[in-house]
Amino acid sequence: AVADAPGTLTLNYNATDSYTTSASLFPHAQEPDQIEVPVVALGQYLNEAGLDTVDLLKLDCEGAEYAIVDGLAEADFGKIRAIAVETHPGPSANQNRDALAENLCQQGYHVQTERSKIWAWRK
Repeated sequence: AVADAPGTLTLNYNATDSYTTSASLFPHAQEPDQIEVPVVALGQYLNEAGLDTVDLLKLDCEGAEYAIVDGLAEADFGKIRAIAVETHPGPSANQNRDALAENLCQQGYHVQTERSKIWAWRK
């Protein structure tokens, strides 16, 4: 998994669901179980993979989008031409679509939002 820093992350999920693709950083009644997963920082991954350019970064990471974006260095943002994000309301006031969109604007992206989605791109 990808996060803001290397280490481990606790994901909440439903172990009784025989086939699930849903896991979240945030505890929910419908996801009562937890699992620890190893994570790598996105910037670290970009560097280790030797990626100088990323045409499209798609984030659908059930709440981790805030930490992932906040953890990117300015040089990492410079490598990413476009970003598509599905946002999920977090427990903090700054963990919402509009705050994340503003963060991307400050990084030099043009931003469009719709419901829980953000599209950001550089010209």
